[in-house]
Amino acid sequence: MNGWLLGAAALMALALPVAVWTACQGPPAGRLAGLAFAGTVATAVLLLLTQAYGRDSYLDPALVLAVLGPVGVLVFARFLAAPEGGPAPAASRAGGGSGTDGKHGSDGPSGSDGPARSDGPGRADGPGRAEGPAGPHGAAGPDGPAGSGGGGGA
Repeated sequence: MNGWLLGAAALMALALPVAVWTACQGPPAGRLAGLAFAGTVATAVLLLLTQAYGRDSYLDPALVLAVLGPVGVLVFARFLAAPEGGPAPAASRAGGGSGTDGKHGSDGPSGSDGPARSDGPGRADGPGRAEGPAGPHGAAGPDGPAGSGGGGGA
């Protein structure tokens, strides 16, 4: 057994269990740090095994892991920073409605400071909305539902 194998065995015996333990315990950010550390340990073990056995084929997976490991950590970090519903909405990525001052931003279609709302059919209270065939009262006029013939209720 040469020194390279001894180093790889020591890393696998001492550092890898610590990385796995960290990846399995604690808050999500700490778990992500454990996962990143495990990738670093695996890369170092593969590099040590390359030297120990004199096989250049072990170098390729080590280099791929060294390049893609941090990219994976960045992707997972983005999901950790996103709200519960998934990735950040387009409005907050574009800088609109950050909500850092305790107020809602102008995320809604009306440009108001309130929460976003839908001014779909049947809503006559949206700003700048023209009156539809049902009149100013929305879907139902004073004489009954819209489209009932109108004109005095008879």
